[in-house]
Amino acid sequence: MTSEKADRRLVNASPAAVAAQGRLAERTVAALDELRTRVLATTRTLIVAADGSGQHATITAAMEGARDGDRILVRPGTYEESVAVVRSVEIVGDGDRLGVLVHGTLSFRHVRARIANLSIGPVAQHYGNYRTLGPDSVHAWAGSVTLEDVIMRGSISFDGTSGAVRRCLMGDRVTAQFTDGSSPSIEDCAPESEDYWFVAVNGAGTNPVVRRNHLAELHAGGGACPTIEDNEFRGHMEEDTFFLDIAGEGTNPTVRRNVCELVRVTDGAHPLLEENRIDWQAWLAGSGTEPSLRRNTIDHLVVTDGASPALEANEIGGTVHISGNGTNPVLRGNHVRVLDRPAHQLTYPAVTIRNKACPTLEGNRIGCGSGVGIEIDGAGTTPTIGANVISSGADSAVRVIGGAGGLIVNNTIASSNPAPVGTDDGTVATIERNTVS
Repeated sequence: MTSEKADRRLVNASPAAVAAQGRLAERTVAALDELRTRVLATTRTLIVAADGSGQHATITAAMEGARDGDRILVRPGTYEESVAVVRSVEIVGDGDRLGVLVHGTLSFRHVRARIANLSIGPVAQHYGNYRTLGPDSVHAWAGSVTLEDVIMRGSISFDGTSGAVRRCLMGDRVTAQFTDGSSPSIEDCAPESEDYWFVAVNGAGTNPVVRRNHLAELHAGGGACPTIEDNEFRGHMEEDTFFLDIAGEGTNPTVRRNVCELVRVTDGAHPLLEENRIDWQAWLAGSGTEPSLRRNTIDHLVVTDGASPALEANEIGGTVHISGNGTNPVLRGNHVRVLDRPAHQLTYPAVTIRNKACPTLEGNRIGCGSGVGIEIDGAGTTPTIGANVISSGADSAVRVIGGAGGLIVNNTIASSNPAPVGTDDGTVATIERNTVS
């Protein structure tokens, strides 16, 4: 293999591809590094200038003359064009990225490309006197595409593509969508101003790393397993809810140290959530939904419709609602305290269990300002509550009503109410060996 074209294909190939072609035996790692250095030394820089002062007036024209490994330097100007990137090249803006404007789609197929320091989108579509947004501004199929320091004013779509999206500013309503086994890293991106943008991850084998971004929403489904760390979810939607949505069997992301208002886990997903701050609500719902939540700070928790999560060592500053036949979560070592709330919320039960739910609560600290610590309500509702510390400032620490049952044993119960454990005539619960003060 002596041709320059063949050498460039080898430089742009992954080590796995090189080995698959049987060439790794011919060239040692050192020889391959030497080859890369030699090819890169012959890399050309093609100058694009809209005013005609460069080698090309359009990016498309530069692409037609480019070869793998070239660098296309785009000078300030507005480029009303869509570009099919058919070579493994760099396309880099020259100067302030606000001044290099590409109004069109950049499409990539089976190439290794890097785009940096310019502004992309939206695609211009004219209807009479109206100018509207068109398709995605970046669309990649297979290969590897890296976007760095780009202002995105149109959406991103990666299908089966690796690479990265780093330090980009996202315009209003921009969607970054990753499917069909795409596993890029999305890091340090933020809205261009106070705009709303979100990430959608879908499909088995789609496992991107989403880290240190400021965004409004992230949706994971269809068996995707992204790693989601150190992000802040924020924005300006009409509903003012900015959330992480995880849904579907096989959708098992790892979610750590994020800040958001709402986390919703449904439809059989099994994510791991650790050390997140959830400022409004964690909503866990659906048969087969079995997330693990550890060491999170959560304002309110809802477990319903057959979900069976495991919750350990979480700080829950508001109420916990557990409801529904087949809803069997396990809560161990959590701290639930309804404190520093509006006055009317201080009368709510800290934990409500109803509608045939059968949770296990062990080793938790549960307290309420003036309401009930734990309320168990309804026939067929049969929790196991053991070795907890349960307190109330005014009401019963535990209240069992509506024909509810269950096992309430070996708890430490504190209340100023004459009936620290309150029951009604239909109660069938076993209540024994509790320490009452």
